[in-house]
Amino acid sequence: MSNEAKHSIILVPGLDDGPDTWLMRLILRLWRSDGIKVDLCRVQWKDGVSYPSKLEKLLRLIDDLTKTGYTVSLVGISAGGSAAINALFAHPDKVHKVINICGRLKDGGYLGFRSLERQSRSSLAFRESVLLSEQNLIKANRTHLKKIMSIRARFGDELVPSDTSVVTGGYNVSVPVAEHGLTIAIALTLWRHTIMQFLDSDDIATS
Repeated sequence: MSNEAKHSIILVPGLDDGPDTWLMRLILRLWRSDGIKVDLCRVQWKDGVSYPSKLEKLLRLIDDLTKTGYTVSLVGISAGGSAAINALFAHPDKVHKVINICGRLKDGGYLGFRSLERQSRSSLAFRESVLLSEQNLIKANRTHLKKIMSIRARFGDELVPSDTSVVTGGYNVSVPVAEHGLTIAIALTLWRHTIMQFLDSDDIATS
């Protein structure tokens, strides 16, 4: 990413969003070593607080950064993906780009283990976030879509069905591995420069 402009990336973690996981420590260290300003926004999915309050927390951080002159992009990890999408639609004039990494962005109509109902048992706020994301993407226009990259596992994600992570008309990328956690780890480490290239680009690739 170019260092000519003040650019801040907000990372929005998933359901288990503690800041002290080994992966989060590694991600922050790597990205900051590349000269990138990174802010961590823990929405605390499982604390029982309503989803609108959680989204408002993210929007306040975006507001604070833009007021101090930063261009702001969001990287939503797993459950954080839908929150990042919703922030874009709430503040389209303040969010530069959004990266969804293995995040469920729509219900998908699945039954059983990979159903939204089952996957959101520990967090009603997560379910609300996904359903709002689905509504937002239905009304998305080109201005929204050119700002969105969605990254998924090419060979299967045991938690997030592939079609619930794809954004029609957005820039969709598949990492050539299987498994939810592994895909996230690779996307945020070995593939982080692909993310930075998207943040620097004004182009859109559709799929």
